[in-house]
Amino acid sequence: MLEADLLRYARIKLDLSGLVYFRVNNSPGLFNKGGNIRFKKSSMSGFPDYGGYTPKGFGWALELKTIKGHVALHQQEWIDKINGTNAIAEVARCFEDIDNFIERMKNR
Repeated sequence: MLEADLLRYARIKLDLSGLVYFRVNNSPGLFNKGGNIRFKKSSMSGFPDYGGYTPKGFGWALELKTIKGHVALHQQEWIDKINGTNAIAEVARCFEDIDNFIERMKNR
């Protein structure tokens, strides 16, 4: 399974869940400025793949990794910062992790 499979699955499940969510695309990209193609780094490097709010307004964030995927230091720093507040951040490594996380957030 690829991380892209987890991202696609999470988006579908979040759409069906009724939770408020957003996707943070942390990948750097190219953009055109006045005819010049420029490379731009992400302003939110390391932020989890999905974030959102529970029905009661609690914040949450979910980082998606394959079973063998490594959580980079800057990603773990974001997870720790978020968990240091009244929000929850976790890493999901399979479809079951995603399902369990979404169910917990719907009931929080």
